[in-house]
Amino acid sequence: IIYFSATTVAYGRELCSYDPVKHKISMEWDTEPGSASSNPYALQTVGNQVCFVAQTQASGRELNVYDPVKKELNCYEIVPGASGSNPMNLTVHNGKLYFSAQDLVYGNELFVYNGSSAPLRLTDIAPGNAHSLQAAACGIGNLGSRIYFAGSTGQVYESMLCSYDTVTR
Repeated sequence: IIYFSATTVAYGRELCSYDPVKHKISMEWDTEPGSASSNPYALQTVGNQVCFVAQTQASGRELNVYDPVKKELNCYEIVPGASGSNPMNLTVHNGKLYFSAQDLVYGNELFVYNGSSAPLRLTDIAPGNAHSLQAAACGIGNLGSRIYFAGSTGQVYESMLCSYDTVTR
């Protein structure tokens, strides 16, 4: 099965799938009910789940996880309410989803979703709510057991290569 986002008049832009065996396109989930769009993007799979970023009026832009077997969607609100955490740089590594997101306490940091529980914040390089990850300017890469990303300790114009060991933490 191939997952993607597509637009229809009835549902707006939502999560869809294509079954190449049956030659069938299906609308999987209407994240923002009705004709309004949730605009799912950055689709990644973790196990049998489809992880993506989508935006709703109620929760803003957050990480959504769709389970096609159970036909269930979970929206993980890192920032409760309509403002959202703006997850970016979704990267699968060793069966887990790593991404950057902004919370109200720590700023923009590295998070992990393990496929079974709510996302967990992994870093706080710049103490407080200063942004540690330069999320808009970079991606997250991986090599061996490490995740690499551009980070900052909060100094003006300062950016450095940072890494997080997914085995030793």
